[in-house]
Amino acid sequence: MIIFSSITLVQGLSTKSAIYSSLIETTNKQRDASIKFKSTPNIYLIHLESYQSPTAMEKLYDFDNKEFINELSKNDFFVARNNFSNYYDTLTSVGAMFLQQHHYYKVSKGIFDSIGIRDMIGGRTYNPTLAILKNNGYKINFIHSHVYTFMGNDYLDYYHPSNSLHDSLLILQSSIIDAARKSLFKINTLSKRKMNISEGELVEKILWDKLEESNATDQPSFYYINHWGAIHTPPNGAYTWKDNREERWMNYYTETVKSVNSDLLKMTNKIISMDPEGIIILYGDHGSMLYRDVWTDNKHNVDINDLIYQRKMLSAENLSLDIFGTFLAVRYLNGNPNFQDGETHVNLFRNLFSTLAENVVLLEYKPENNSYLYDDNKLYLMIEDGVPLERIVTLEK
Repeated sequence: MIIFSSITLVQGLSTKSAIYSSLIETTNKQRDASIKFKSTPNIYLIHLESYQSPTAMEKLYDFDNKEFINELSKNDFFVARNNFSNYYDTLTSVGAMFLQQHHYYKVSKGIFDSIGIRDMIGGRTYNPTLAILKNNGYKINFIHSHVYTFMGNDYLDYYHPSNSLHDSLLILQSSIIDAARKSLFKINTLSKRKMNISEGELVEKILWDKLEESNATDQPSFYYINHWGAIHTPPNGAYTWKDNREERWMNYYTETVKSVNSDLLKMTNKIISMDPEGIIILYGDHGSMLYRDVWTDNKHNVDINDLIYQRKMLSAENLSLDIFGTFLAVRYLNGNPNFQDGETHVNLFRNLFSTLAENVVLLEYKPENNSYLYDDNKLYLMIEDGVPLERIVTLEK
């Protein structure tokens, strides 16, 4: 059953269903309201699809991304060698980042990504990150080339694109609906919309226009930008570990990374030229899934560590890097000691806001820098305290 309401149902690990508020039952709104920034620079959060960490690229793809990293370092970016997403797919990962806490996959699931958490990301339901920004006078701008990760609403000061029928149908991930969309909108590539300008050009144009508007006022702005990135292996059976296409995919992935790097440098350079004191965050949402589904279809209930080794001679560490090893680069004027190697998305905004507020309250109860995989009613711990485990631990059945 597909539910379009902003009040969605969430699927828990052990309960059949619960209202969405159960996802954020531990959120401390009173604490969030007490966070007062001492400075309010503009913040640019740039989503990079499936963009892996330097360590993951070196170990899995035999690719050294040093040219890109060196250029970022020249512009005073901190670049983590090892950063990790906490969860497997886009929305569960981004959701934990905005929640600033773990949800352990207690979100509704679509065919592949989650559905219920979109309301929280877009501010329809309580989003701690956006609430703290709003409390500190920030204007919230979502500038995306699609609405896959959020649904626009009045809580956002500006959002692009609008909630068109075509874009709204993107979230459903149904082959039947995709076929109808293809026929209705006369578009072969279903994630694209027909426009007289490329999506990247449009996103940039909106960003520069908004930045000029912001420079003319004293109100700080938060920009959540989603268009660029790398690419992950195709889901829903189009690519699996059984295909033995790793080498071909490795070449394709690295060429994609090289291509997008130049676009990212041009964009970040222009942001810096227009807003030298702005905070810029580049983050990958999850890994590229070179070994997609190698842990699934375990008919004989083999230990997951033995299973992945039997199938691909794959270690737990390398599988963790493949799924969770994500890029993180932060430009914070004069540096920010709260950003360190081995952190995870769930603490990204806690680290940032604690520095801006000169207040450690958000760091007193930091969520664990752990990463989890959920499959076949089992929750697996794969990264603990920012370090990939030598052996994957099964937590729930």
